[in-house]
Amino acid sequence: MSILLAILKIIGIVLLVVIGIVVFLLLLVLFCPICYRIKADHNEDNTNVDLKIRYIFVKTVASFVKGEGLKYKVKFLFFTLLNSENKKDNEDDEDGIDVMDLDPDDDFSGSGFFDEPSQDSSAEGSENETSDVEAGGQKAEETSESVDTPEDAIAQESEDTETTAKEATQTEVIDTVATDTDMLDTEAEVISEIQTEEGLSVLDKIDDGLEKISNKTDELVLKCDKIATKIEHVEQFIEKPFVQKTFKRAFKIIKRLFGTIKPKKSSGYLRFGLSSAASTGEMLGRLARVYPLYGRWLEIEPDFYHKVIEANVDIKGRIYIFRIVGPALRLLISRDFWRTYKLAKKI
Repeated sequence: MSILLAILKIIGIVLLVVIGIVVFLLLLVLFCPICYRIKADHNEDNTNVDLKIRYIFVKTVASFVKGEGLKYKVKFLFFTLLNSENKKDNEDDEDGIDVMDLDPDDDFSGSGFFDEPSQDSSAEGSENETSDVEAGGQKAEETSESVDTPEDAIAQESEDTETTAKEATQTEVIDTVATDTDMLDTEAEVISEIQTEEGLSVLDKIDDGLEKISNKTDELVLKCDKIATKIEHVEQFIEKPFVQKTFKRAFKIIKRLFGTIKPKKSSGYLRFGLSSAASTGEMLGRLARVYPLYGRWLEIEPDFYHKVIEANVDIKGRIYIFRIVGPALRLLISRDFWRTYKLAKKI
């Protein structure tokens, strides 16, 4: 019996330790703030932005410099999880062979780029040339032997050429007359066919255009009908009382979220000037509409004579998760939220 009690005691202690660790981690996640700090400096020459985020054991540092790009680093305790400089080094290593790494004393003659023609190929070329010369001489001798030079052969050849020329001229005249008549007939037929095809093609194009217009109008009418029905369903959905309750709770959560994200300690300076005094004054009036958001920490100086934008900002803040988690859990547990969710899926 004592052994059983001892085992149960050990199991209870282990369970309590595990539950205590889980509760401690949950409280640490909920109540430990997310601290952030943003520094920015901008002028005509340089643009620098520095960002630092710290949460429990995780620290993130990022910086942006005009002309150099973005650099970032993520650490967990003493271990670096992400680093932009290491990525750049790996990319440079994977690019391939660098020209500066090559040895100037190396011999690249055997690589195939600077190969010279060999003696065998030159010898083969000379043998082919000699064989061609000998064959040409034999052919010339054969032709010289076969040619006859009597006067009878010359006269006979002149008579044959005269008769062939007369026959060729007669056939050419007959062919030209026949082709002219055929061309006239074919041109008339082609013109008549083109005229009929042009008339039919114009009518077909008009019919196709009217059909396309009618189809597009029908599609637009269907889309308008669908949109109108969806708008009616949305109006009916918003008019439900439980939907209005869920929306009110959601707006409260969003309001608290902005309240937690809002920086607590900040300072800044802004000097701006646009192309003209009128546009500068118009922009200043627009910024005055949201004066409560920046009036305590940001100083604005308008320049009505020059076109310039200069800024220097230092923003600090903390985000507490428990301020959002409580209302969010209440919203998820409520019956109205699930009713609105099921009704929204049907729209």
